[in-house]
Amino acid sequence: MVRLSDIPPETLEEIRKFALSKRKEVPVTSRPKPDGTRIKTLPDLIEEKFGYRLSPTQVYTLLKGERKYTVKLDVDVIRELEEQFGSVNKGLKKMLQFYKRHRLPPHLRKYHRALLAKSPLTWREVEEALRPLVEKEEDIWKIVGELTRLGYISRDKDGRYVVTEFPRDPIAALVLGLFG
Repeated sequence: MVRLSDIPPETLEEIRKFALSKRKEVPVTSRPKPDGTRIKTLPDLIEEKFGYRLSPTQVYTLLKGERKYTVKLDVDVIRELEEQFGSVNKGLKKMLQFYKRHRLPPHLRKYHRALLAKSPLTWREVEEALRPLVEKEEDIWKIVGELTRLGYISRDKDGRYVVTEFPRDPIAALVLGLFG
């Protein structure tokens, strides 16, 4: 087994084109037939033609490919990313990881949108906003609890539920509340 990064870029591109041309004809993996014989798979054909043994996972990675984007950034943002993370590329990767980690789960999005449109809410208004969207009454407070745990809902001084578009950091809210 060889790593994809060890294969020269020109050869890797040829392998990728070959794999894309054969992907509908030849499977990436297969099980042995009842008589014990196996049909040729895409990794087998790549090994025969190019001499590199690839795993099915590596073949799937080649088939998926990578996309490269050009991003225009403000000079201040570039300086901030370089200062914080050492390079713009590392900074963008870290920011995207942060976004992926703190993104709202898909099963909660419609409930969050319904509450966000009417924020801040009393507990009755929360129930009224979510009642048409859920089947059981007790599911309302499970959803509110999950959104609260993720940082999308907090309570204000009057006890009303405040729904935010992005998650709030409770430590930052405490510090800003004390000093802000």
